[in-house]
Amino acid sequence: MGIRVLIMLFACGATLSGCDNDRERTIFLTIASVRPADRQELYYSSGETSWKPLYICKRGSEEWEIWSAWNPIHGFDERYEEGYEYRIEVAHRTIAYDNNVADANPDTYRLVRIVSKIKKTSEGIPAHFLPEE
Repeated sequence: MGIRVLIMLFACGATLSGCDNDRERTIFLTIASVRPADRQELYYSSGETSWKPLYICKRGSEEWEIWSAWNPIHGFDERYEEGYEYRIEVAHRTIAYDNNVADANPDTYRLVRIVSKIKKTSEGIPAHFLPEE
């Protein structure tokens, strides 16, 4: 009976140790009040779901970057309204895949909460990225 318990504990420990490579951390982002210019290469669509890119500013930075639609922030896209600048808290998880998984994206992003939503025009976005009027 004792050996069975030891084997089960060893098996459980080996199974759980595979999860040690998965990491989750919290990041804070500012999301601009406008989306990038309509360029198809920036958009992602898969079956019933499609995401659009965003302009983001990471905490501690003053430079706007394009947040690719290939890494959607799950739970945010359907809440985004143009004309509002957002500060959001996001859970960023990196998953360690086996080398056998070819095109797997190791990063996933999930909205934790909207810290603030302010009606305003975001400033400092590079003009060549703005939609033409």
